[in-house]
Parts: sequence; structure tokens; C-alpha cells
Amino acid sequence: MKKNLRIALAQLSVTKGNIRANLQKHIELIELAAEQHANVIVFPELSLTGYEPDLLEELAFTSSDESVLALSRLATYHNMVIVCGLPLQNENEAGETQGKPYIAAAIFQPSRTVSFYRKQYLNEGEAAFFARGKDNVMLSVKGNKLALAICADFSHTQHAKDAQDAGADIYLVSALISQNGYEHDSELLADIAQTHRFPVLLSNFVGETGGWETAGQNRVWDVNGSQSEKGCTTLNGILLCSLTGNEVLSSQFHLGTAKPIVEEPLTPTV
Repeated sequence: MKKNLRIALAQLSVTKGNIRANLQKHIELIELAAEQHANVIVFPELSLTGYEPDLLEELAFTSSDESVLALSRLATYHNMVIVCGLPLQNENEAGETQGKPYIAAAIFQPSRTVSFYRKQYLNEGEAAFFARGKDNVMLSVKGNKLALAICADFSHTQHAKDAQDAGADIYLVSALISQNGYEHDSELLADIAQTHRFPVLLSNFVGETGGWETAGQNRVWDVNGSQSEKGCTTLNGILLCSLTGNEVLSSQFHLGTAKPIVEEPLTPTV
């Protein structure tokens, strides 16, 4: 039975390669989502490191990294599913690193289990730095089925079709969308929602990362392709969405910390 679900879509600025500073921003937005009684919070693509392909092999995580464990503990404490973006080491069954890392979404469950979705469809140029994932991931939260997509996944029609075929109620997109690309991608996301008859929810960055000026404006598109209220273009915060199955009930943007967070780009810091 599908029950009402509250999903927080995080938008945040990040500091290049500074996992410690970026983790603190994650924690602040998780606390904000908890105050709003969210069941799930979703962060943008590579949110813990920023989108920095040339650094990410060095920064790639394992499932036992301290940052991963910290977020796992928060998921349990707040009884919340936390989905954040990170580079993930490409390991064989013996735990040995093999080849390029993945662009991944780490999924922290309140039960203390941690799993990963690996981006399947890479942007032009990403194959030089990253491996391709092979499997789709579906989450079940309060009877609702949530499919995960990372950025370029949604630009390939097969990905959303696979989600529909698997019975997804909601399509969650963790992305980096630039100011110049936002209008085009909004049209694409609206079309996905209308074609596959499930809401599409976007989590995007604000500020600069990887040389891109990002657009912010987290948003929801309902099954008719209509747009909800959106987040702003420059400030950290969450768009809190209330849904039951594929029906969007409401959405509201909540600002994060009021004080500006200014950090100089650092050399990689774990």
C-alpha cells in the first residue's frame, strides 16, 4: 500500500575536492530535511566532491570510508533514506581496485545498510575518467517505488523506459545542470514525466563546479509534465515534495543556512 512520502531535493554549492567541507553542508541540509519530516533526501551528482573528473580517481570512496559511515549513522538517527553523489572505487570481489571509478549515488537506509547506484550513461568525455554502471536501482519507501537516475542517464530514453517497465512510481534525478542547459533539460524532464506517467524530481547544484555555472532550481514535474514551485538559483536549501504514488500533492522550497559559506578551493582533502 502506497503511503504519503516526503522527499527533500537538496541544492547546494560545493568546494572543489574538499570532502570535509562538503560533508558539513550535507549534514546541515539533512538536519533541515529532518525538521520538515522528510522520509528521503536526494543530493546532486558527485555532491561530496564536486564535479572534478581529474581529481576523482584519487578521491574515490569505498563503502567503509568515514564520510560514508557518518551519513549512514544520520540515516538511522533520522529514520531517513539519504542519497548522495560520490565517486566510487571500482573493486573486484576480493576488494581490489580495478580500473576507473564510477560516478555513483550512495544510498543510506535507516537499517544501516548502504548500497550504490552506478551511472550507466556517461556524458561525452566522461568515459576517459569513469567506468559505466550496468544495473538499474529501485528503492521502495513507504510502498512507493523510486527509480534513480544520475544526470546523463535521463537523456537516454532507455533509462526512463526501464524504470517504467520496473513499475516505478517516481523518477529521481541527481544531476549537474548548467545555467545554459537548464531550459533544454527542463523540457526533456517534463517529456519524461508525461511519457512515462511518473513524477520526475530534480536535485541540482548551485554555484560553480567543474568549470560549470550551475542553475539550481530544483523542481518537480508531474505526470502531465507540469512544473511545480522551484528552488532558487543561488542559495543552498531543499525543495520539499509531498507525494503518494505518482500523485504530486505539494512542494515548497526551504532555505538552508542564512549565513554565506565561502571557502577557497583546496587541494583534495578527505
